[in-house]
Amino acid sequence: MAVVYDQLLIQPCNVLPDNKAQIFLFSKLFSDMPSLSKFTVSGWFLFQGQYNQEYSLFSVHRNGNLIVSLSYDNSNIIYLNVQGLKSFKNNPLVSHNTWINIVLDFDTSNLICTVMVATPSGRFSFNQSISYVQLPILLNELTFNGGNPPKILTLNPSCSQTKKLYLYINSQLNISSLSRIEDYIYHTKSSLFQHYDYYYTLKNDKFLVGDYNKLQQKIFLNINNNQEYNVLQSGQSFYTANIILQGQNEYIVSFYVKISSLQTIPQSMLQIYNYGSIKYVSFKDNSFMLDSDFLPVSSVTQWNQIVIIFNQYGKAQISLIVQGSGAYLTQSSITIPCYFMLQFLSLNVSFQLSHIRIFLGSALYSTLDCFLQTFDGICIICQQGYLLDFQNKMKCVQKQSPYTDYDIIGVKDSPQRIQCPQDMVNDINSSNNCVCLRGFYFDGNQCQKCPSYCLYCNSLSDCSSDRDQNRKCINSNYFDDGKNCIQPLLIIPSTNNLRYTISKPNIGQGCGASGVETDPNKFIFTQFQLNMNPSDKSIFFSFGISILAYNSGFNQIQIARVFKNNKDILNIFLKTDTNPANGDVFFSILFTLDNSIQKQFQFFPFDTVWLAYWSDNINHIFMVNSNRVNEYEEYRNYQVSYDNQIQICIGRCDVQLDTTLNCFSLYQFPFTFIKNINYPTTEGIDYLFRFMAKDVQLLAKYAFDSNQSNFQNEIKNNDGILSSTDLIFVSPLQFYNVVQGFGLSQTTYGNVNFLAGNTFQILTTSFNIEFQGQIQEQLILFYQMIYFSNISIVFYFEFYLALNIFRIIVCLIEGCKSTQNAVLYLNQSNFVLIHPQNYRTMQDIKFLEYFQVDIVCNQVKESLFFQGLLQTEGLQNIQISIPGQYTLLYIDNFSIYDAYGFIYYDYTQLNPCYIYINVQNMKCIRLKNGYLYYKNAIITQKQCLQLSVNTNQIFVINLKNQTCDQVIVSSQDNILCAVGEYVNGIFICKICKDQNADPTKNCLKCLSSYFLNQSLKKCQKCSAICKECIDDMNNCTDCYFPDQGPPSLFNMLITKQGTAFM
Repeated sequence: MAVVYDQLLIQPCNVLPDNKAQIFLFSKLFSDMPSLSKFTVSGWFLFQGQYNQEYSLFSVHRNGNLIVSLSYDNSNIIYLNVQGLKSFKNNPLVSHNTWINIVLDFDTSNLICTVMVATPSGRFSFNQSISYVQLPILLNELTFNGGNPPKILTLNPSCSQTKKLYLYINSQLNISSLSRIEDYIYHTKSSLFQHYDYYYTLKNDKFLVGDYNKLQQKIFLNINNNQEYNVLQSGQSFYTANIILQGQNEYIVSFYVKISSLQTIPQSMLQIYNYGSIKYVSFKDNSFMLDSDFLPVSSVTQWNQIVIIFNQYGKAQISLIVQGSGAYLTQSSITIPCYFMLQFLSLNVSFQLSHIRIFLGSALYSTLDCFLQTFDGICIICQQGYLLDFQNKMKCVQKQSPYTDYDIIGVKDSPQRIQCPQDMVNDINSSNNCVCLRGFYFDGNQCQKCPSYCLYCNSLSDCSSDRDQNRKCINSNYFDDGKNCIQPLLIIPSTNNLRYTISKPNIGQGCGASGVETDPNKFIFTQFQLNMNPSDKSIFFSFGISILAYNSGFNQIQIARVFKNNKDILNIFLKTDTNPANGDVFFSILFTLDNSIQKQFQFFPFDTVWLAYWSDNINHIFMVNSNRVNEYEEYRNYQVSYDNQIQICIGRCDVQLDTTLNCFSLYQFPFTFIKNINYPTTEGIDYLFRFMAKDVQLLAKYAFDSNQSNFQNEIKNNDGILSSTDLIFVSPLQFYNVVQGFGLSQTTYGNVNFLAGNTFQILTTSFNIEFQGQIQEQLILFYQMIYFSNISIVFYFEFYLALNIFRIIVCLIEGCKSTQNAVLYLNQSNFVLIHPQNYRTMQDIKFLEYFQVDIVCNQVKESLFFQGLLQTEGLQNIQISIPGQYTLLYIDNFSIYDAYGFIYYDYTQLNPCYIYINVQNMKCIRLKNGYLYYKNAIITQKQCLQLSVNTNQIFVINLKNQTCDQVIVSSQDNILCAVGEYVNGIFICKICKDQNADPTKNCLKCLSSYFLNQSLKKCQKCSAICKECIDDMNNCTDCYFPDQGPPSLFNMLITKQGTAFM
């Protein structure tokens, strides 16, 4: 199989220049095969072509001549062209804006070409004969067009969205029918994701260790001391980790079980938690059960292999297979999961477990030696006469000497394994057969925890490439977010930015009289508005234009110009061109620099197009974005002069606009002007496109305030435009304080309800959160956005016991994604920002659409990506939901911002602010670590430590609000404290006013190696000979050297007994 396109991309609607078209050579896709007699094409397509013409989805050519092509038109007719002979199929199951799966099978052996189409409403197929084909067909003769053909092929592009476009030749899958092909396409690729083996537990008492992938987990086992390690006794249970399906939404579970005795009533042994539903696997007599359905076996008191398969082929279904039983159970209509979790439990009878394996995906195949094999070549059940070898990557070996299966029938007996020390697991690839758990590294003697900036290291060398021996970033210009050393890709000044929306944005006679601005000066931004200075080093500006009505032709119209003293430096034109083949009109944007350099970008009728330009007087970047275009071009080393005399005209810069019968509008995007943006990196240029985002509006902020009336039942919106939208609790608050905020438990959770008919879509949120207490491995549903269209975005916290951290999980309809480095910590205030956005971008020549969720935890930013755009309709409510059984969490400053707002992360050393919102005001919503607010100013934490003024004042570092707070002493025990902080809501002194005093002892005693000078009332350093001293620097109570006597101490003791000693 060859992957042509795997991820979603948008194909063009008009033929592109050859340097932007794309064809594929069979000889490169299949470099190890010289010829073929059969090929198969499969893919998913979303038709979007609107004109009366054929759009080519894909085609195959031999020495430049067409062998086969598949196309469609705007009436949803599908055309099959085989060697110049064309047939078509018009079926009502096919429609625009609905994803369909198409499989084309070209078989020269049987001289037949067959097409099968599967839609959400059903399927159909049609075929056409193949005339004589000269064999063999050499691969170096063949080319493949995947929907973006060059001009020489005389085909139109596909004008469709495409994903999972695969090509097969001389199929190795033994696919004998098109339904079998569809079965393969619909099932996701299967691969081993996690395994749990009990031999790890021998030296990791009461923990079952999963050792695969980054998800390696230590699972607490509720077992008795000295209990047989792989037996669950009556009343005992354990949970596996929450398995995030990462968009695949299909899985396989395999394990071996041996029941101690027969039972006459059903006994549950496994519960599968599927994203809101539960499936039960039980046993009764000599049968296993899936819910209430029975599957008889020869004996449950001997080892049996249980395989559970969940897939979505046709409709969601789950299957139970027991090796050797000759039958299986299948149930349908269960919840499609984003994640799942397993709970093994024993109610009244004990049982043994072994070889627990979890696979993602559900596609399984049979081979000569393996009955059920995954996509990555791992066997789950071997064929008769073969044994499963768990020590050799789950391969099958023939059952013959020296291979035996005395322990578990069908499983090759294992040699005795090395018992690894605690916090280590067995690994046959390691020199000593043991490796540290993930998150730990071996220092030569034992496993040490990885540093916080490198959570999943295998050794310190994994983390040191960009840090020095002191763990500081080697490049001092890079930003240290606590995990990574980050190079600033784009530096945006925080002041003097301009953003302006023209009040009457429509231009042209085709608009009618209303809303049309006729004063040309309203479209010119003068040098005074731009506020340019001689020292300014670069300019950036952007705006948008859309064609609301097109009634008369024109060649080109000027829609922007940068000029000074009436001499143009930069011109931007809107041009029209006509397709000679069909007369269709298409539009383009032309940048002309200094009447010399020209850059042109094509877009499509009635698209809104966003235009931008950046220059530092030598280098230039031209940018265009619309629904189907996202492009930029750079031009370097061309000198121009942008100074404090320049002016910019936007929109109505050409008298033709007043005379045409067309209507143009500048409404969609405001004019944005920013000075002194540095020359961006390639990634930084991508960030420039984010200036399309509008400025953020704060809709609501929920901060704890005990002065509010009725605060135990609701938190008022105290700083947003939706003043009447409050956070309502289902029961009164039980836990709250000004330091941590309001506490949520199983009985207290809240809702923010929005009025019907609102247009709020994908909202940004930020908040402070603190987890308190001892927390077990669990998944906490924190909050979800629920829309009137029955779409929801769900956010979870997943606790990772091995490292005592929480990761954030985001779940959509298509699946869930989990953060790896953006994590939260126990027993401290954490800051979280969640910023979801729809994006379109170009990769190579592919136009990709995706939904991106940026998550900031404290100061670490991580992005999660989902295929396709998320389409929502009106927000119904935000549910802040029930935490886990043993969890108490506090939240505060829960802020909700409107959709698609501009957010800038400052990765420089220049500013104390880390996160800004809005272009013009650049409002700071989060300071960088180490900075605090104090009396409307920003100071460092070090400066806060020095603010102790007198004996009745203490300063507290408030991490939740990032403030240096002055508090009144409430206890004489704290009177000597200078700076403290709150831990779990309790004041803890961190720094004494005498910085050599011990804050853990109310600052009344000195730190080690210091003594209290009674006359000065200060702690002073002991002399070099004293390890510890009292009252005087030379009065040692402990010495540094073993042969050194403490005469001063002896002197002191004699004196205290009343004997003068001279």
